[in-house]
Amino acid sequence: MLHDLQVFTNTGKKGVASIKPPIIKSFGGVFLLGSLMKLICDVLTFAQPQVLSLIIGLVEDNSEDKEDRQPQWKGILYAALLFITAGAQTFMLGQYFHSMFVVGLRIRTALINAIYRKALLISNATRKEATVGEIVNLMAVDAQRFMDLTTYL
Repeated sequence: MLHDLQVFTNTGKKGVASIKPPIIKSFGGVFLLGSLMKLICDVLTFAQPQVLSLIIGLVEDNSEDKEDRQPQWKGILYAALLFITAGAQTFMLGQYFHSMFVVGLRIRTALINAIYRKALLISNATRKEATVGEIVNLMAVDAQRFMDLTTYL
């Protein structure tokens, strides 16, 4: 309901105004940064089993032959690497959700502000077409959906 609105241009013809370009222009950079953080988090999710397989391989190699044992520092390095990847993944995921929540809150605030300003400026004839409940619904429920959507995009 919110993404395409009919507007009148200066020539009096009806046109379609979309909220996508201003939202992308205003919040696209922060959204892309959050998407990059999510990508790093997903890569780290796939890196942890690889490090774990290195640890398992090290333990299996050291249990078979006493002569061909790998150095102990490799095991410590692999364990530290597993800890660092898990910590980095947790940190990136937390930063991602924080960033997306802030962007969603800003989008919601901008939409409520735009709807409220538009509701104050509409003429009496146009005001008869939309009830107060529809305008409040746009401001509350539909703007909240945009906020919820940004976190999980």
